[in-house]
Amino acid sequence: RALRARLKECGYTELLPSSILGPKLLTQCKMDPKQAPELANAFGEDESLLQPSTLPQLLVHAQKYAPLSKRAYAVFTVGHVFTEKHAEHEECGLLFSSTVEDGVKEHALLQLKQHLLHTHKTLEILPSTDIPACAHSGQCADLTTGDTLLGHLFLVHPHITRTFDLPENTAAAYFHVNALLAEDTIQKTVKPLPVYPAITYDETVTRTHTDSVQKLLQNITKQSSLLQHIDITNLYEGKPLKKGQYNLTLRFTYRAEDRTLREEDVKKEHAKVMKLLS
Repeated sequence: RALRARLKECGYTELLPSSILGPKLLTQCKMDPKQAPELANAFGEDESLLQPSTLPQLLVHAQKYAPLSKRAYAVFTVGHVFTEKHAEHEECGLLFSSTVEDGVKEHALLQLKQHLLHTHKTLEILPSTDIPACAHSGQCADLTTGDTLLGHLFLVHPHITRTFDLPENTAAAYFHVNALLAEDTIQKTVKPLPVYPAITYDETVTRTHTDSVQKLLQNITKQSSLLQHIDITNLYEGKPLKKGQYNLTLRFTYRAEDRTLREEDVKKEHAKVMKLLS
C-alpha cells in the first residue's frame, strides 16, 4: 500500500491489466515465449500464456495512451508473474516515457531512478551484471537491497520503442515485490547524528556521455578519509557546451567524527580531489 501511495505521489497512474497474453506480444518485447507457462484451456493464441513479466502489458497501454500525454507518461502495475524457472511471485513494473529531451535532467532513466529511490529508501542501484534482452545494452542497472537482486532499471531497447511507437526517451523497471517486503522485516540498525559540523564545497565539471561518473566518484572517495559523501546536485546540457557534453555539479561534504574541522585542513584535502577532477 505504501509503495503504491509513493508512486502516485510521483505522478504515476496504476494499471490493472490482464496477466494473460500471447507469444506474439512477448516476441515484440524481445522475450522468449517458451519461458512463459501455457494455459491448458486457452481461448486463443493471444491469450495462451501467463505473463512472465509485467512489462509487455505496460507497453501495450503506452502505445495507445502515451501519445495523449503532453510531456511525460508514467504508469505502474503490481501483478503476479510466472516463469518456467522461478516460482510465481508479485512484481511491480514501471514505465516512464517523455517527449521532452531538453537536457540530461529530462532523461527518462534518471527520472525513473529518482522516483524509485523515493518509493523505497533501501533500494540500491548498481551496474547490471545480467542485462535483459528488453533493455538498452549500455543503459541498464540492477535493483538490489542488501545482497538480494530484486530486478532491473533500464532504458527500453530501441527496437521495442519503435515497435510500440514510443519515444526513444522511454525507461522501465521491474522488481520482485515479495523479496523487497521480506527485506523490510530485517532489523534495522541506526547510528547517532553527527556531533561535529560539516564543511561543504560545490564544484562543477564538464563531462561527456562516454565518461564513467561512477568510476570517477569511486576514485574520489579514496582521496580523503575526511570526505563523508558526494552528492550530484545538478546536471546541465545545452549552450555553450558542445554536443555530447554536460556540466556535472557535485557537492563534497567533509566531516571528522572526533573534532571540528578547520577550513585550512579541509582545503588541503579538497585540493587532492580537485586534482583528480581536473
